[in-house]
Amino acid sequence: MGHRELTKVRILAHRDSVTGLLEGLQSYGAFHPVELEEPHDGTERHKNSDVNEARDKLDRLTKAIELLEPYRPKGSFLDETLPARAELQPEDRERMLKDDRPFRIAREVSELDRERAQYQKENEQLLSRAESLVPWRTLNVTRAKLRKARRVRFETGVLAEQAIPALLAALDKVGSRWDFHSIPVSDSSIPTPVIFTCLAAEASQYLPLLNEAGFQEVRLPAEFPPSREEERLRDQARQAALEVAQRTKRIANKVKELGALRLAFDETRCLIDRLEGEGKAVATRSTVVIEGWVPVSDFPELKHRVESLSTTFIEKIQPDKDEEPPIELANDAFSSPFEVVTDLFARPRSDEFDPTPFFAPFFAIYFGICLTDAGYGLILLLFCYLLIRRLQPEGMSRKLLVTLGICGVSTIIMGLLTGGFFGILNSPVAAKAIPQVGNALKPIQWFDPMADQMYFFRLVLLFGVLQVSFGFVLKGWANIKQEKVADAIFDQASWLLIIGGAFTLALGAVGTIGTGNARLIGGTMMALGGLIVLLFSGRENENLFVRLAAGLYGLYGITGIFGDVLSYARLLALGIATGVIAGVINTVAAMCLGIPYGVGVIM
Repeated sequence: MGHRELTKVRILAHRDSVTGLLEGLQSYGAFHPVELEEPHDGTERHKNSDVNEARDKLDRLTKAIELLEPYRPKGSFLDETLPARAELQPEDRERMLKDDRPFRIAREVSELDRERAQYQKENEQLLSRAESLVPWRTLNVTRAKLRKARRVRFETGVLAEQAIPALLAALDKVGSRWDFHSIPVSDSSIPTPVIFTCLAAEASQYLPLLNEAGFQEVRLPAEFPPSREEERLRDQARQAALEVAQRTKRIANKVKELGALRLAFDETRCLIDRLEGEGKAVATRSTVVIEGWVPVSDFPELKHRVESLSTTFIEKIQPDKDEEPPIELANDAFSSPFEVVTDLFARPRSDEFDPTPFFAPFFAIYFGICLTDAGYGLILLLFCYLLIRRLQPEGMSRKLLVTLGICGVSTIIMGLLTGGFFGILNSPVAAKAIPQVGNALKPIQWFDPMADQMYFFRLVLLFGVLQVSFGFVLKGWANIKQEKVADAIFDQASWLLIIGGAFTLALGAVGTIGTGNARLIGGTMMALGGLIVLLFSGRENENLFVRLAAGLYGLYGITGIFGDVLSYARLLALGIATGVIAGVINTVAAMCLGIPYGVGVIM
């Protein structure tokens, strides 16, 4: 348990062997490459233009998969919820990367989508133009015909209906040689189509008045009357819509290639990772240098893999000054999944101890205490097992599911010890309806949280005392490992004496041990611990009064410890709440069973 010891290595390879070497290192998984410093004379940063091409391919595959996903036939509930993970053999991976077919399909799908978007835009534009001509259907004239009248000026456009009276009054003040015609519309919320006519020589007198009134010009069709032009535009829009439907159908027909595209996506992403790792190396004209870290225990296996390739060599090297190796934890099968919790905060440095194996048991136990129902634990365990079997996750995803599975086992155990199984015993109606559950749980049940709440309260406080004390023990151990023995005695052992003394007094108060002995032993331990804190909390100060003041402030820390222990009462609240809620649901469900016609069973 703790950290895995890593050693730094350097790998030399001929340029022709780099691809095979990186594929082997990637599949091995235990090698941590590092980016080398700026190249020395005679070397250069190893470049591989293939990485940009691979990224372009990945983008095309991503877009194609997104386009095809809506057309994928829906499978069973299990297949939709937990899709199975496809596995490829190494030779299949190599063949897929060389096969250009998935990428050709991705290009075809992208091109079809581009054409579809183009026709869709054309359809919308044509319909918009056609809709703009609807109010002008009754006008049987074209723009070209209106322009033939050289001495007369025609203006066609739209104007807000409420602005027309004021405009007409303003036009009358200017002159009388003009004509204004409006076309009625059924919807008063849209502008009114109007035609204004005047002598071309006098247009400059009237047009400013139209603009002030909010007149907006509408250009009539040049070749056809509005009604015929509208029909022509709608015909073109229908043709564009047919093209959209055709492209959509052709895209949907490609959905059978979705599986191959997803596999190509995964393999291309792995290829990019490999090529990016290659970019961390430096090279001469014929040789590539790669450096990284590997666990000491795995070095012989890595050496065998590397040197099995031709023109490759590996050696151990000394790390640079102040260079920190990657952090790799080494825990047993039980503790290892809980590393996902450690990573939520921060992985311990190489000079710190790994807390994972120490908090893992507490984490699982407290999770079980919070639920205290074997039925819920069983569902959680089966759900995690199904996810692992179906999805075959790796890395942190797998660790998270295994952690939840362990917590499910803990919940089952705590549920059996407290008589919790879907809250049946907490509901008199359910317990009476299913007496077999009660008969099976009673011999196993340790105590009833609902009936023995004070016992449950003392139990969770005991866990609080144990974990807080365990924390002081770990901190003291860490100080001893760092040769800080004085800190371990004065800062941790002193508080262990205080906590132990207070716990002894508590045992005497509840009658577990004799009151006289408890007072003597507990009081002595607390007094000794308190004296150490008082005298040595400020030991770095030479002034006696400052040291005593620091000691008094240190003793104030007992309130924090008391609060930490008391906070474990939340386990009691959550444990009881689970049973109460489950019992209420069972009672309500039992009351609904009497509703006829199967409605009660459904509810």
